[in-house]
Amino acid sequence: PDMLRKKSEIGKTSISKRKTISATMMRDVKSMLRDYFDVMDVPDDEDGLIRFVTEKFSEQRDYYASLDARYDGHKYPDRALVQTAIQLMDDVLSQKKDNIALIERVLKKEDALFDNKEAMSNGIENFFKTQVTVFDQAVQFEKSLHDDLDRIAENEEAHKALNTIRLITMVQTGSKFNYTRIRELNPLMDMVRTAHDKMLEEKRAEVLETVRQCMEATHTVANGDPKATHLIEKSDRYFSQCKEKIAELKSLALLDAMFLPMCQYKDDTVSNIESVLTPPAPKPQVQPGKETAPAKKKVVRAYNRQVVFQAKTLQTDADIDDYVEKIRSQLKQLLKNCDEIKLN
Repeated sequence: PDMLRKKSEIGKTSISKRKTISATMMRDVKSMLRDYFDVMDVPDDEDGLIRFVTEKFSEQRDYYASLDARYDGHKYPDRALVQTAIQLMDDVLSQKKDNIALIERVLKKEDALFDNKEAMSNGIENFFKTQVTVFDQAVQFEKSLHDDLDRIAENEEAHKALNTIRLITMVQTGSKFNYTRIRELNPLMDMVRTAHDKMLEEKRAEVLETVRQCMEATHTVANGDPKATHLIEKSDRYFSQCKEKIAELKSLALLDAMFLPMCQYKDDTVSNIESVLTPPAPKPQVQPGKETAPAKKKVVRAYNRQVVFQAKTLQTDADIDDYVEKIRSQLKQLLKNCDEIKLN
């Protein structure tokens, strides 16, 4: 007021009247906000209302952003819907510096806000509240069985159940995700797990029998000779560790992969024991003044035993005789082309 009385300030002072939100707009937006945020108390004064709108939509944006962050490292459904919700919040809040523009934007986006909220609450929000744990378990469960798919395919029921798990948890861009089917995942996992556990039990028994046979082979060739004690002790430790590993492994493929190394270790141990127990060959006498002729280099051919020895079921003595005779004939034929055969 004092400035208005000074002649020197004439023309330098401007007076503007604050524009207020109309009563109709206040009524409409308050009604909309009650429904959208599901609250009864919405401020009646303009400043309080603007503060309410800004705070509530900011909180909502932060909440949706927290949901969006959960997608990192995961393939969850409806991420586009969550990101649309964030964009809606940003659109509304972009007008927060102008009271009237802010309220106008809220009313303009009313339908979009309610549609998005309904879509979110019916699907992805409930998913993160009650379903995400079993979804994650199913995804991890299916992934853990990738190496055993061929074996599981032998069990029609388990194979079908595993395919259904994969189908339910598959998120495809542009396709509507069916949240109601998530409830099927636990029974399906139980079905596959039961079948797989039975396969594991059978496979463990098979691998343990191979361990027994390998240990028997090493002990038989050693025949209790003290000179082979250190080799037997080392071999027994190795096969004891194999037994522990067999009990721990939960993959049929990894259990299958144990056969070859164990058999190779057994063969190496048997060879070492035989070397220790076999007396050294006498050195040939060299006549004085006569040079020893250089040894001729042997031609050695290596063959895989699994190729040479065909897998077969033998039931009678005649079956055994026939099988051994075929092997004998095959080995003799192979030896004709070299000086030595090495069976790996």
